[in-house]
Amino acid sequence: MQELILQPTVKSPRVHFDPVTGKLEISGKSIPENSYNLYRPLIEWVEDYVAQPAARTELIFKLTYFNSSSAEYILELMKKLESLHLKGSPVEVRWFYDEEDEDMEQIGEDFKAILRLPIHMVVSEEDR
Repeated sequence: MQELILQPTVKSPRVHFDPVTGKLEISGKSIPENSYNLYRPLIEWVEDYVAQPAARTELIFKLTYFNSSSAEYILELMKKLESLHLKGSPVEVRWFYDEEDEDMEQIGEDFKAILRLPIHMVVSEEDR
């Protein structure tokens, strides 16, 4: 399985999914014109990854902002990893947010309440 790397644009995040280390990172801003076109390849990659995961999986979100259509796909991505977690494979989500950004913090807490997945809320280092 190949790494998935997408460079950021003004409207889309940086993506780096590494199947060897199990580190899956999405960072930046996600306000694409068409969220399906951005997130479908990510979801398909995760579906393949779940069939042969690394010993440990870490999903890292360092998003500064995303729109509601991106949120739907982010939830779908996390649900794919939730199924892996429920099968006994170690999966951890780290949700980074700016200390003063109550919206991003609340969205992370909402995902935490919805999913049966360990989601750790992390105040971004730049804020300290």
